[in-house]
Amino acid sequence: ASDLNCNFLGYAKKKKEFGNISYVCGNALGMDFANNNFDAVILGELIEHVAYPEELIKKTSACLKKNGIMVITTPNNHLFSGLLLDHHPKLFSNIDEKDRKELSKRQFGPAGSDHLFVFDIKSLINVIKEQGLKVLDAGYVNSCFINQFTYPFLRICPKSMLHFFNNVTTKIPYFNKKLCLGLYAIAKNG
Repeated sequence: ASDLNCNFLGYAKKKKEFGNISYVCGNALGMDFANNNFDAVILGELIEHVAYPEELIKKTSACLKKNGIMVITTPNNHLFSGLLLDHHPKLFSNIDEKDRKELSKRQFGPAGSDHLFVFDIKSLINVIKEQGLKVLDAGYVNSCFINQFTYPFLRICPKSMLHFFNNVTTKIPYFNKKLCLGLYAIAKNG
């Protein structure tokens, strides 16, 4: 596990994940892992903080073994369009080189203002494919209705009802774009 904020690594250690896990504090762009080293890599809520996400994806994919898996998550662009924020990030596909140079000065900044841009499914898939990875699956996750405020009520619901509700919000077009907090993509290194 790796994070720029060392305090977050302490949180990760408390989760007591199983397996041989090393915890490293550092900048994902500056880490020097050996090529063909990992079976899988997760870029969780990271690519929207990097001015050149394609460089991060390319560097990370080099660390994967042949047929290694990369999982990428990022906020859903529709999440930002409906919120009253001081900073409304542009869609990644609308960013030009001049914007990127300016954004590189703000990479990994504090709070929500460090979201340099947002992705929709199409732009997320495109940036991954452009780095030579095969996208196996992509979609929406985390219904906005399942959160810390609704959890006390949802705890008493039958699991089958929660699965149905989750499928409605994550799988049905229009609902998933408007009601899901995140996007995911699973890609394979060839």
